[in-house]
Formats: sequence, structure tokens, C-alpha cells
Amino acid sequence: TILYTIPNPNHPNAHSKPQTHHPTPQQQDRGEWDAANAALFPATRAAVEAAGAPTLEVFFARQAPGTGIAPHTDGANFVQTSHLGLLIPAAPPGAVRIEAGVEVRGWVEGKVWVCDTSFVHSTFNGGAEVRGRWVGVLV
Repeated sequence: TILYTIPNPNHPNAHSKPQTHHPTPQQQDRGEWDAANAALFPATRAAVEAAGAPTLEVFFARQAPGTGIAPHTDGANFVQTSHLGLLIPAAPPGAVRIEAGVEVRGWVEGKVWVCDTSFVHSTFNGGAEVRGRWVGVLV
């Protein structure tokens, strides 16, 4: 089992496009809700709290077309990261994806994928829609 690895910029999944990741205001950071930012999305906070699962971070993330986040690891295997597809651009299979360890998945609107981000992971938005790719992230 791989517990920690160093990111490799020469990895075949490393992307030459700029790493563009536009999170909205962080709603929760290190387990503390930001009152002003969480007030912008009251239904999100209510749903997270109703689920009863502990969270460290809650935010929405936008990724512009043609960009990706290079392979990296969070170096902590005691948390799981949930990605909820919110607005996913139409694109060929595998063009709008997240990779973690040996798994490669495309986001699906309304579906959640949970991954262990202590494994090397990356994303890429090969879609062309200007709105980009939006996911809700809970750590």
C-alpha cells in the first residue's frame, strides 16, 4: 500500500496547460465554518450538517476549460475527499476527469466520488464550455 508519494512533474498525466482552479469562498476550513461565506450557501451547510459526517473543508471548485491540476498528494491518509459533480461540461469520455492512484473517473452531475487523496491525484477539464467544470468538495 502506498501511503505517501512525491509528485512527479514528468508523470504522463502531468498537464502542460495552466493549473486553473477557481474555488468559491471557502465555506469551511479546518472544521470551522466561515459565517459570512457559509451564509452564501445555506442549503449546502444544512445538508452537510444534517449528514452528520465530520468535515474539515467544504467548498465549490471551478476548473476552466483546457486546464488541470498536476499530480500531487495531500500526504494525509486519515481523511477521504468527496467530489460531487455539479456542472459537468459535455465532452468525450475521459476528457473531464479525476485520477487518484490507478483510478480514472469522469465526473457525473449529481453523483459523488470519494477518494483517498494521500494517493497521487490530478484533474483535467478537456471540455470546451466556458462555464468550466464545477464540483462540490468535502474533505
